[in-house]
Formats: sequence, structure tokens, C-alpha cells
Amino acid sequence: MKINCYKTNKEQLYKTFCVLAEKCYENRSQTNVLTTADMTKDLDEYLWSYSKKKFIPHALVSDPYSAIQPILISCHTNKVRHADMYLFLKLDNNLIIEILEQIENLKEVKKIIILDSDDNNRDLLIKDIKQRNLIEISEAKFYSQSAKNTWIEN
Repeated sequence: MKINCYKTNKEQLYKTFCVLAEKCYENRSQTNVLTTADMTKDLDEYLWSYSKKKFIPHALVSDPYSAIQPILISCHTNKVRHADMYLFLKLDNNLIIEILEQIENLKEVKKIIILDSDDNNRDLLIKDIKQRNLIEISEAKFYSQSAKNTWIEN
């Protein structure tokens, strides 16, 4: 499984989320977005207004027909459907581990994306996942956003 960790600044967090969500949709991946309760509605609103040219189909877990949407946004405390990809937004390492331990068929997940604007030590997260033998990580990449809004692999 691949894990990509992205660190952006607070001003670019929602835009970066939308770009990543768009890529997930273009890859035809069922994606679960897990975040804090106070961010779920904001993410929904940003996806509705992100692009005038193209709509990114998505839903909140509480919406009717949410199960058929390619991108499902949920608070980290909700149990969600199985998906090809999981995008964790603004969650600390311990919480991500806790969620990963609860995902059925975790070995079938193709990719995990972690997006944050804080300095959480994601190296420790990767080590913890390996030590707990949760999944076999084929590739872990770390990116940070430059002042010019380009991504730099660390």
C-alpha cells in the first residue's frame, strides 16, 4: 500500500484538499475522507464551490444516497464503508492508527493520503504502522508545500 503525507499551510488547506479529492475522483477511486466533526461541513461546501468547470461528486456520510458517491466525507468517529482510498485530514497520529485498526479488509486499501497544516511527525506514524504490522507499506512519500505553492518531496 502507498501512503502519501502532505503538509500545506493553513491558508491552502481547503484548496489542497479539493485538488486531492479531484485526483481521487479522476482515478475512479472510492474515497473516504475522515476528519474532525467541525471540518466536515466546510469540506462539503468547498467541494461544491471549488470549480466552475467541473463538479466533484461527493456526500457527507449523513446525506441520502451517500453510499453511492465516489467521495464520502465523514467525521472520524463514524463507521464508514470500505473504500479504495482513505484521506485523513487534520487528524493526529494516534487517531489515524485507531481508525486503521478498525477498517475491515485494510489490506485491500490501495492508498492512504494524509493532509495537514500542522507539524505532526508523520515519520513516527509510518514507523508505528509498520511496528503494529497493520499493513505492508510499499511506498511512503512526504511532501511539503513551498511558498510558491509547489510540492517538494522531503
